[in-house]
Amino acid sequence: MTVKTALYVLSAMALFLLAGCGADGEPQAPPATSTSTSATIGVGSGGVSGGVATTISRGNVSLTLGTGRGCWGGYWGGYPGRGGCR
Repeated sequence: MTVKTALYVLSAMALFLLAGCGADGEPQAPPATSTSTSATIGVGSGGVSGGVATTISRGNVSLTLGTGRGCWGGYWGGYPGRGGCR
């Protein structure tokens, strides 16, 4: 091992040691992660509709995934004209 390589290894070890003992400041807590789930049901002249969504938030970033279904009861039993969904 050359002197130059040994200095690189010692420098890296010193940085890890300083970071591990908190010499670089107080440890920062990661932003809290929160989740929420919502469901909606609507009844109208066109039938019944509904949807479900889940939101995951961490810091100032959020991701929402959801699905919706509309016009339940539009064509009962496959017979056209028995509901309001067209």
